Amino acid sequence: MDIARFASDLNPTSLLFLEDSYLVEFKAVVLRSSREKRRSYICLDRTIFHPRMGGQPNDEGFLECVDGRIHIDKVFISGGVIVHVGSIVEGDIPRLGETIYGWIDWLKRYRIMRRHTAGHLLDYCISKILGKPIHTVDVWMGDPCYTIYDECIDVDDISSIEYEANSIIRSDRNVYAIYMDFEELQHLYPDAPNLYRIPRGLEKYRIVVIDGYNGIPCTGTHVRRLSEIGTVKLVGVEYIENRSKIYYDVHP
Repeated sequence: MDIARFASDLNPTSLLFLEDSYLVEFKAVVLRSSREKRRSYICLDRTIFHPRMGGQPNDEGFLECVDGRIHIDKVFISGGVIVHVGSIVEGDIPRLGETIYGWIDWLKRYRIMRRHTAGHLLDYCISKILGKPIHTVDVWMGDPCYTIYDECIDVDDISSIEYEANSIIRSDRNVYAIYMDFEELQHLYPDAPNLYRIPRGLEKYRIVVIDGYNGIPCTGTHVRRLSEIGTVKLVGVEYIENRSKIYYDVHP
């Protein structure tokens, strides 16, 4: 299936997870659907399923319609349109214009939310320990979870970074999203670690703020308070040329 062609000429999907990462179930209207043997491809007017983007794995879950149930295991975004891809568990795919019911695997989503917020916090802590702004090259909140920085971070600094992060977590600050244009973003958060690699020309940018610490352009899902992270454990560092790949995870 050509995902881009399948999603073409549809209006952008309303991304419910951007406003509320804690939504677990939803209803939506089918804008397009197709079947290839036991696989289905579905576009909806709205969704809580986060696609694979921004270093975040896609959500998994189910869509249920009058004629069947589908296990969603892949979620893509093309031109602002979300394409839900999955295996038909029973029955058939939904029809155009039908209202369907869906839900996500909450345990997977929540683990990713905790990892994602922890990653933003580590960006701040690494910058503080090194005494200068840092840039992220790549991130992944799946398994194994890591961030790649464009700095050689000394292995001796790892314990200090971990200690700083867990100390801040205990302060239990709020985490929230705000929207602003690029000029405001550059002014308020000039040291955002991914500022140099985000797309230009958008009307508004979504900034995830850890109250009192940092703000980072991000379309991912996050916890509302730092205490939800639990504790952060830095489990290793790998050096690739002049870059550091920091592996980490969160624990209850």
